[in-house]
Amino acid sequence: MSVREFIMSEMKVAIANYGDLRDQLARSSLSATSNCTEAWCRYNKDARRMAFYAKGSAAEAVQQLKIAGARQELIELGMQCCREIDRDLLYLSEGSD
Repeated sequence: MSVREFIMSEMKVAIANYGDLRDQLARSSLSATSNCTEAWCRYNKDARRMAFYAKGSAAEAVQQLKIAGARQELIELGMQCCREIDRDLLYLSEGSD
C-alpha cells in the first residue's frame, strides 16, 4: 500500500489545533523526497545540508505514521528510507568540501 493510499483510505487521526495529520504526513513525505532529489543535484556542503533536511522530514513522517496507527510494514518502509538517507550522508561526507 502506498503512502497516498494509506492517507486516503485508512488514516483517520487529526490533531486538534495543530492541523490535520493527513496534511502533515503528506507534507513531510513530499519534503523528504524533494530534499533527497535536491541533495543529489548539489555539491559538497549544500548536498549534505539538503540530505539532512530530507532525513529530518523522513523521520517526521515515520513518527506521523506511528501516531496514525499505520501497519508495521509501512512504518518499517519509512525507517528504511531514513537508513538510506544516512548512507547517502556518509557517502556525501566522504567527499571534499
